[in-house]
Amino acid sequence: MVAPSGSSESDRIIAAKQPYDPAVPRASLAQAARHSILEGATDSPEDPERDAYRKGYRDVTPRDLALDDPTYPSAETLAAAVLDALLFDAEDLLTELQVKRREYDEIFWPEMPASRPVTGISAGDSWAFHDAKCRDGIREGLESWGGQKLQLVGLEYRVGFTPFTNFDLYRGVVIVAVDENERQVRIPIASTFVEVGGQWKVFQYDS
Repeated sequence: MVAPSGSSESDRIIAAKQPYDPAVPRASLAQAARHSILEGATDSPEDPERDAYRKGYRDVTPRDLALDDPTYPSAETLAAAVLDALLFDAEDLLTELQVKRREYDEIFWPEMPASRPVTGISAGDSWAFHDAKCRDGIREGLESWGGQKLQLVGLEYRVGFTPFTNFDLYRGVVIVAVDENERQVRIPIASTFVEVGGQWKVFQYDS
């Protein structure tokens, strides 16, 4: 993929990125701007970044960023950790696998189109909505699969790879596993994974 002439540094970085597995589809960046009801768009001339909503990201400076522990070295090890937490029927363990407020505010929020000043949406407002969705997803996951011994088979991506300047999202994640009776199950609660500098976490749980 080639970025158009005159594009920003963010455009060039994002265009060059590839998913960790060639089998993962590349998702539309424009869809990333619509993942939350908090996302806003405007055609107002007072909004110098109004193109961000169409593109699905804001132009930002590349930075050397890191996720907080615990992190995982691959999507598969992260998925296995989700299954372990379900086995122990442990809400706290599932919560520990997801991004925290500090990471959301400092790494992810600045690149989202809704963070433009013209929207009037604060990082705290967005985090409250995001975290509520995660808590709903965790509860549903425990109700459906808590206490079950599940073995990882693989991962599916119903949406796909969405790159940003300083991180990459993998959206529509479905964990494929087998239960103790060798029946295959699909677990969609950890719906979005995030990778930053080779380290992985759950970006969002979803019901």
